[in-house]
Amino acid sequence: MRGLRSLRWTSPSPAFPHGFAGVISVAVGAGLIAYALCGDLSAASSTLSLGLYAVSSCVNAAAGLAIGGSAPRNVRNIFRSCAVFQLSLLYFVARFSPSFPAGRSAAVALLDRAVSLLTVIGVASFALAAAVKLPLAVGAGVMVGSLALALLTGYPLQLAILGQEWWECVHTAYPKQGLAMVAYIYVPATWAFAVMLFGATLWSRKLIGDLALGGGFAGLVLATLVSTVLMQEVHLPDVSTQMLWLPCPTPPPDSWSAWIATKFDTSALARSALALMR
Repeated sequence: MRGLRSLRWTSPSPAFPHGFAGVISVAVGAGLIAYALCGDLSAASSTLSLGLYAVSSCVNAAAGLAIGGSAPRNVRNIFRSCAVFQLSLLYFVARFSPSFPAGRSAAVALLDRAVSLLTVIGVASFALAAAVKLPLAVGAGVMVGSLALALLTGYPLQLAILGQEWWECVHTAYPKQGLAMVAYIYVPATWAFAVMLFGATLWSRKLIGDLALGGGFAGLVLATLVSTVLMQEVHLPDVSTQMLWLPCPTPPPDSWSAWIATKFDTSALARSALALMR
């Protein structure tokens, strides 16, 4: 408890409080996830609650980037990369939200491409750090977590490459796809990542050990991934999909695109798992 009290909850300034913003973000995010797992998507559909989560999370990540220089030298760049990656994911919380302004904009298309690239760079930097910079117990957990986080780059890359026309086509085929992405993918992912960063802060201050951080990193990512994938199929079947490659319009059955979509269809995998549980 004394170690927690020693943390600087209002850094870098009371008007831009990294710690307090993080507490709000984690609390609101936990509520959004709990409601979604129970099938109540009203919170994820609410501009107020989703906005509070997004703003507090952005303040937390941006303030973390500002105070990154105070971290131990050997992990300073990792903390900065984490902050940028979190801000990138939060962009897609807003971008995939049903309340995001419709229409095709060159500025938004450019931003989609830039932020998508940042997500890929972020995951690559975590995997590199796990391989060459971190202790074995921490690095193994971060590597497992990085592989799971890599799944988050798929939809942003498709949006960046295929554009708003693709996204409108997807919404025609799956009317609740945007809501599903927010409630079951990007809010849980950013929430879990924020919790992991808090754990990394405790680790850098020697308040928890290597095994606790590495195991927590891998465990939290995988638990969040499995629970949200399964519950999306329970609560939003048919009106949303979890195909990792989501071609639209539907390609010819004998095409390479259709083959990839079928082989990487997480919805089918989740439905098979749910059938075994019954």
